[in-house]
Amino acid sequence: MQAVTTDYLIIGGGLSGLCSAFQFKLAGKESFTVLEARSRLGGRINTKAGVDLGATWLHDNHTAIFNVLELLKLEKYTQFNQGECYYIPYKNAEPQVFSTSPDETPSYRIKGGSSALIQALEKEVGAHVQLNTVVSEIIDEGNTIRVKTNNGDFHAAQVIVSIPPRLASTLKFQPELPSSLLAVMQGTHTWFSHAIKVGISYKKPFWRDSGKSGMVIGASEVLTELYDHSAADGTAFSLMGFVNEAYRDLAEEELKVKIVEYLVPFLGEEVRHFTDFQLQDWTKESFTTGAIGIHPQRNTAYGNPVFQKSYLNDKLHFSGTETSAVQGGYLEGAVYRGLSLAQEMLRTNQPDRQ
Repeated sequence: MQAVTTDYLIIGGGLSGLCSAFQFKLAGKESFTVLEARSRLGGRINTKAGVDLGATWLHDNHTAIFNVLELLKLEKYTQFNQGECYYIPYKNAEPQVFSTSPDETPSYRIKGGSSALIQALEKEVGAHVQLNTVVSEIIDEGNTIRVKTNNGDFHAAQVIVSIPPRLASTLKFQPELPSSLLAVMQGTHTWFSHAIKVGISYKKPFWRDSGKSGMVIGASEVLTELYDHSAADGTAFSLMGFVNEAYRDLAEEELKVKIVEYLVPFLGEEVRHFTDFQLQDWTKESFTTGAIGIHPQRNTAYGNPVFQKSYLNDKLHFSGTETSAVQGGYLEGAVYRGLSLAQEMLRTNQPDRQ
């Protein structure tokens, strides 16, 4: 295969990598390439049949992503939480019934699902994307970096690694990265890597019709969280939440039965009559967790200063929500880091391949 040469090479087509690519595009740059190992873009954003099986919520202080949504002409809407909510403080405890306050700080979702943002970014930079391209080695060759993949070699003046640091630590680097950096990479918990999400769809929002919010919280139960996940335009109705990790090894059908039986006392017999039932265990996503697996410690102190530095003679940079000093571990962190890193590179590292 003939080697590809580009000014900016982005490893990882998740939200952060796509935002860096978008920033280059906005700056009038055309010599950039995004490499994505999966057959789809989005990374830990994955909306299927209207249900966000990955990252979902935005909050009022998430200004960077709000700005991107505005640029891409996408809208957000408020998470539905009106009606009875249930909290089970410990396993088999008597449920506590409560209602949310109208003064409560709202959460938001993206109209069309979180993947609508990925699709809009793909329209902007998709011509620069190569899917099904798995990186194995990153080599400093002086003026450029050579990136070895299953689809041949890529040469770039500047490289952004925007996959999770723990996963990136499994790549081969020549010369080797500083041991202090590798230790931080290996010790950085990958956001969402442990999560099991469930999405249950229905013909109508029967829980709303009976004055219930769809919110069920029970840290020791088969579901730790459940929320209304209906579409903004009222055309699709779902419940979405998180499965207790203690049930990870159950067969899928057995887990479905347990989840439904658990919800019947709270939401009624109509819970049984779903039109679609989806489960997403992110530990099984090799391009999220990799062979290194999930970190045993859930330390989410993201944005370590080592990720704000550049390496291989200022040609190698790290991005992704875990590297963000602002709102790390949120969609906002991915957007902020992707945009701000690209902006910094445009100011200080103009490629010169002469």
